[in-house]
Amino acid sequence: MTMGLTVAQKILGRVVGRQVEPGERVEVVPDSLLANEMLGMVIVPKVDQIGAKQIDREIARRTMCFMDHGGVGATPLYVGIHQSMRAFCQTHDIDIEEVGAGICHLLFAEKGGALPGGFVLGTDSHTVNAGAYNTLASAGGASEILKLMVTGSCHYTVPHTVRIELTGSLPQWVYSKDLILYLIGEHRARFAGGRAMEYTGEGVGCMSVTARATASNMAVEAGAVAGIFPCDEILREHVEARFPQAEHHWEGVASDPDATYADRIDVDLSSLEPIVACPHAPENIRPVREVDAEVDQVFIGSCTNAKYEDLEIVAKILNGRKVRPLTIVVPGTHGIYRECVRNGLLEVFLEAGCRVMEPGCHACFGGPGGLLGPGQRAASTTNRNFIGRMGGDTSTEVFLMSPALAAATAAAGKIAHPDDLPATKPTVDLAARSQLRIMEQR
Repeated sequence: MTMGLTVAQKILGRVVGRQVEPGERVEVVPDSLLANEMLGMVIVPKVDQIGAKQIDREIARRTMCFMDHGGVGATPLYVGIHQSMRAFCQTHDIDIEEVGAGICHLLFAEKGGALPGGFVLGTDSHTVNAGAYNTLASAGGASEILKLMVTGSCHYTVPHTVRIELTGSLPQWVYSKDLILYLIGEHRARFAGGRAMEYTGEGVGCMSVTARATASNMAVEAGAVAGIFPCDEILREHVEARFPQAEHHWEGVASDPDATYADRIDVDLSSLEPIVACPHAPENIRPVREVDAEVDQVFIGSCTNAKYEDLEIVAKILNGRKVRPLTIVVPGTHGIYRECVRNGLLEVFLEAGCRVMEPGCHACFGGPGGLLGPGQRAASTTNRNFIGRMGGDTSTEVFLMSPALAAATAAAGKIAHPDDLPATKPTVDLAARSQLRIMEQR
């Protein structure tokens, strides 16, 4: 008797051309390849080392390259890496986004790189971000990506799948960042090690595509190779509105009712509360009101939480308030940055005393822009708080949290819940600015 299939099995079955089983190693050609600085640091030198004069033309056509980690001319090292990336992409006719244009995972989604039912590989661990679009999206090792670019295919292991059944709805001040931190902390960081996380259940319906991307993004912090959401009406409307030209080139995939899962975890979203991941691991979670810590810096950005919806939450909390510690806000892409300008968010950030930086990764991975020093403590909307991740040493502490908690922390100078802030009068009419923008679009 044939058992039902998971989303991951169905997508890979389409790619391979036959039914596949978990644990099976198969030869694949992804629908899209996401490449960032790993291309310039590792892949390009290896292509030169093996003497390859040309890469596979079809893979070149499917590749999107992004220069998001190193900053705009930040260090001689990154200037050189970016130069090699530009030359390589020009030689092989690969689509490349310039430094400062945005964070690769968010730009990749904006450009239609992730569509329902697709299979995506990338050079960056957070390629899993694309799972919000009902794709199977994973990072590939350098050797496999090199093989893919030179020969046109590579190998991939069909993952076992953990089913995450969501019920209820998220309470006020609780977001998908709290959901994924809860999963990592409650079930420990490696509960999904080497597996795919497949989100399902009625609770998915209370999450926007932006919110889903946050949960997919941090699937890798749970040890997973992918975090996949279903293709429901919310996603269909999102994709059809943004990529009408692609409507005949994608098809949502759903698991079978009798699909076999390696594990199942049930989560009642209504039972969750705002969570902080304390140093030095995303699994070290505590309710926000149980954390008493002053901070030297607040960092609001990264592929996890630099989307417009995230920054809108921050602006509503900071409107009419001043930040106390150094507070860095990084819109995820140029498009998001422009929306912040048009709708008054940038005005709020500047009035509050924030430092707004050009789109990019910056301190999230220990890159230029917002690095911490020894003994410093930061609140951050990023995805990792390992020792040295954002600079410093063992005495440096990073607390991970949602944009709402980060904004409240910036206003209070210490880790805080938004409800515990003193009342204030907004100085920018965000609702009117947003309505004006809607009227202009009409």
